[in-house]
Amino acid sequence: MIEIKLLDKKGLAEYLYSDAYIQSPVIPVTRHRALSQIRNPRAEAEDVLLLLAYEGSVLVGYLGVLPDRMNGSLKCGWMSCLWIAPEHRGKQIAQKLLHHCFEAWGQKILATEFTAPAKKLYDKTGLFRDLQIKRGLRLYLRSDLYTLLLPRNPWFEKIGFFLKAFDAVANAVLDTRFLFWKPGHKGLTLEYIREIDEETALFIERTRSVNGFQKGAAELNWMLQNPWVLSAPEKDDFGKRYHFSSTDCSFDFHAVKVKNQANQLLAFLIFSKRNRSLKLPFCYVETETDAVLQVLDFHLHRWRVNAFTVFHPALVERLRQRQSLLFLKREVRRHYLISRVFDLETSGFEIQDGDGDCGFT
Repeated sequence: MIEIKLLDKKGLAEYLYSDAYIQSPVIPVTRHRALSQIRNPRAEAEDVLLLLAYEGSVLVGYLGVLPDRMNGSLKCGWMSCLWIAPEHRGKQIAQKLLHHCFEAWGQKILATEFTAPAKKLYDKTGLFRDLQIKRGLRLYLRSDLYTLLLPRNPWFEKIGFFLKAFDAVANAVLDTRFLFWKPGHKGLTLEYIREIDEETALFIERTRSVNGFQKGAAELNWMLQNPWVLSAPEKDDFGKRYHFSSTDCSFDFHAVKVKNQANQLLAFLIFSKRNRSLKLPFCYVETETDAVLQVLDFHLHRWRVNAFTVFHPALVERLRQRQSLLFLKREVRRHYLISRVFDLETSGFEIQDGDGDCGFT
């Protein structure tokens, strides 16, 4: 008999210090991630944040939900981190979690970054329709075969030493490019901030779309100050019991104000850098995409990342047109689903790269 338990903000806070959480060989959320969820400025007291599936006293599955709002006031939740214990698959636990999630959220649910099996499940329910399929670009600047191949097949762990050795030799050669490619940010000044100030908040309000998730200072400060992945030399006890990402060697957000020589704010960018992988979860700009590309080049050079991934339409188009021997390009896609209960015009709907839980990883 499968029992589904629903945890709101108070329930989740109490669960984190319960014996059921502390003694469980598998945990459905790390403590720092749960506290981040509780602090979400768009989460209300009664919102269900976590669904747990139990068979007796054994946790056999879970599903997280990230509260959000569309077009300023339309409440919704993003499904996040669906997991079923391998030995209990085939018992329709995922379907039960999904059913209770839709019931708790009045069917106002979205999803993205899902696995192929999860997509089949969502299609089978008939509850979802496409919101958007974003076409992005991934730029490869350095060799990283070990990281790319290992998730595809555990067998590559056996030759991990040779993959790392190949990467080291290849990058010793590839990095000579940086001796000749030295992009700066001439005519621009950069200001790195840890918290959204009044000037930046007003700029964000002016440049964000009225048709979208409309993140403001409160939401962006929450993300910057409450990451889901922590920098650590190794996994802690919680990380070893959690199926998804909780720590990595290096994870940081970098919030950058871009100004011209007249001290006018041209763009505001939030980069996320995980080891040597770079993303741009949030990009606010009016027309100065040249300035954004200049700042991007500067950081690609300074951080010497292995790869950069972006879905921002204007930047993707500009980067796609670039002819450069400095990096390889690969088309990537991100699929967004929305429940059919929403009567929403999706054309022109703006989705930033970091909307949903994408900005946290």
